[in-house]
Amino acid sequence: MRQLTSGTILKRGVRKLYYITSGRNAWRSTWIHQYQPGCMHVDLQAAKQQAESWRKNGSVFYINEIPAIVMQSENLTLVVTQINCDVVFADYRPNGVHHFLKNPVSLRNHMLPGASLRLAVSSLARDSGYWKIQPPPRDSVLLFKADIPLQWFDAYRESSVNQYRSESVGGQCALIWKEYPSIVKSKAIRNIVRLRNRSSTMLRELEEKTG
Repeated sequence: MRQLTSGTILKRGVRKLYYITSGRNAWRSTWIHQYQPGCMHVDLQAAKQQAESWRKNGSVFYINEIPAIVMQSENLTLVVTQINCDVVFADYRPNGVHHFLKNPVSLRNHMLPGASLRLAVSSLARDSGYWKIQPPPRDSVLLFKADIPLQWFDAYRESSVNQYRSESVGGQCALIWKEYPSIVKSKAIRNIVRLRNRSSTMLRELEEKTG
């Protein structure tokens, strides 16, 4: 994305994505779900329509409402989330991980208005120094370009997010959807957008303590 070389974050926030998975026994399972194109949507109706287009005899689909960070620049909206976890970004540290203190870049919070989109994205790399525990190389952290601005995304309120399971009432009828409470937590991802950069004085003190 060329815009990443010059884009600046104007605003960002925690918003909702609708994530489709499928499988006869996938409900509340510990299986590793694999990302596939078309599985992420910004509204529920679009996710249901996508599931209908994938429908085959015996198919069962699941739509999970999951939290994501949406970053908007002058002409680009980026969305980042994590799958196959109960707490999204639980191991990401926006101010860097302490044992990387000798690298000043890894101590700067790039998830802030005014920060470079390119640096924000680079901080999400699994070997960036912002992860307490590196995420898996596949089917974990996902980054998307969106066609809508931040304010058009659905809000993510942990007390009212859901999962949906499809049920067939016949091949000639649309799927019906049963609704259940969600189990994906957003506390860690909310902390990322709340934090500000540490002061330069604090950084110097930390560096002196670590030699």
